[in-house]
Amino acid sequence: MKKVLDVMPYQYLPYFSGGQKSIAQFLDYLGKETDLTVLSVPGNDDKMSVTYRLQPFLKKGLLNIMTSASSQRLLILLKKSRLKLLSGSILIMPGWHLAYGKEPA
Repeated sequence: MKKVLDVMPYQYLPYFSGGQKSIAQFLDYLGKETDLTVLSVPGNDDKMSVTYRLQPFLKKGLLNIMTSASSQRLLILLKKSRLKLLSGSILIMPGWHLAYGKEPA
């Protein structure tokens, strides 16, 4: 099963708007199809993330999406998981999905 890392830099669970609901439903579906980990801000209801792992990783606020400290924490998390980035960027935008696993040939 492909391992996917998603960075969601804002609170979306429980959802109160159509945008939050679509993100929650998309991640629920993606979690059924992949081994999904979502890094997000504190305050999300992790009981609602049944098909994937939700980790409070980022600080609240769009200006704190990817600081040097959180970049280092992300690299440490990837190293601990013994995984390497397949594709993606450390410059994270809302809803950006990073696939990780074996290094491409």
